[in-house]
Amino acid sequence: MTPQSSFAAQRDNIVDSPAFQAACQRYAKSNGSSEAIAMAVLTAIGFPDLFCDAMRYRWMRDNGVITPTMEVINGADVDAAVDAVMIWEERP
Repeated sequence: MTPQSSFAAQRDNIVDSPAFQAACQRYAKSNGSSEAIAMAVLTAIGFPDLFCDAMRYRWMRDNGVITPTMEVINGADVDAAVDAVMIWEERP
């Protein structure tokens, strides 16, 4: 695997990943899934939980969440609440 953090290095990390290769081979033999390939890619680039986090966030947007003031928000209101509490630090 390539230690650099560039697009080419990430591509190489994915292509060289044994999990990615195995998922592609299973897919080619019709007993795999495109989801397995996607998960192998996310794992190869260091984001194995991204899919689960995205599904969790989608559920919160669809079903709503309860705020500390006991208000139920969903959809774009969940997005706005998450954006409001994110802290962005400036880097030199």
